[in-house]
Amino acid sequence: MLQDGFEVIPLAAYGNDEIVTGRVKRRPHDPNDTLTYELWNPATGETKLAWRGVPQRQDDVQDVYGDWLLTVRYGLSLPFENWQLILRNLKTGQQLQVAQSDPNVVRIPGLAVRLPNGFAPTASMSGPLVVWPEFVLNRDGDPVKRIQLYNIDDGTTRTLASVDARVEDLWQTSIAGARVAWAHRSTPAGSQELVVLDLRTGVTETYRVGGEIYQCALSGDGRYLAWDDSYTAKYALDLHTGERVQYASDEGWGTFRSGHYVSWQPKQPGGYGGFYDFANKEIRLLPMFSEAKDQIVVNHATVMGDWFVWQELHAPIDPNKLGPPDISGSYFYFVKLRP
Repeated sequence: MLQDGFEVIPLAAYGNDEIVTGRVKRRPHDPNDTLTYELWNPATGETKLAWRGVPQRQDDVQDVYGDWLLTVRYGLSLPFENWQLILRNLKTGQQLQVAQSDPNVVRIPGLAVRLPNGFAPTASMSGPLVVWPEFVLNRDGDPVKRIQLYNIDDGTTRTLASVDARVEDLWQTSIAGARVAWAHRSTPAGSQELVVLDLRTGVTETYRVGGEIYQCALSGDGRYLAWDDSYTAKYALDLHTGERVQYASDEGWGTFRSGHYVSWQPKQPGGYGGFYDFANKEIRLLPMFSEAKDQIVVNHATVMGDWFVWQELHAPIDPNKLGPPDISGSYFYFVKLRP
């Protein structure tokens, strides 16, 4: 949405009442323009500064737990080879740089760099624990892909899994309680599988689900594991009973969890926004607007904390037009999912 010539985008929920937003000058762009990150209260309209970004960089808010925000800072275009993983405490103002990119990795050809984050990690947080995948070079200069675990309480980092990045791949980490999940491929042409590690026992379970795993995520209580097969189907597995359900199909892409909900980004053009409730095994879909007479299109939809948030564009998206969509007539809507 536009406010006084600035584009304001909701990024995450903080606490019970506030939304973390990013604010940037829409046009004309200046190389020195920086994103400003604020806390906005939808009920009162109050806005206050959270932190300021740096030129030519963006801070991707990937998870929230208590007063901590898990952010990954990278550039403005793929493949995001230069990144920093930064924890931010919005109550105390404390910042912790937990990890950063290995500058020598990009010199290695043929690595499996995945969308939507390129070389930058997709990280996850539960309590004081943070997990993420990263490329590094070992002592012999060979590329390795590994899953890292950081503990805020004692400042320690350890490796949960590691593979030869020229042969195998690990991606899309998720943590909930004592469980960590990720996707794995053993060879370039091999089948894909989901891996779940119990941090208490050290026991690893492997689920050979096949297909093309794009993203995966554990539910907030760690009972369910959701994933999407390419852009065609979305599934959830009950890790207690083994029951597997397909909760959506080709409405959009991605697996974004918030507590016992999971959502996706609607595809363009013609995608549905919505979310799935793990606990009640129910799906909720927004109406399809693309054929409406006023050409309203749902461009963005996601769960954030206790909110479901979506953006409506009051102009059709032209798939043949380069650049960002016209947001001059756009609005974000917020629905509280539970009291």
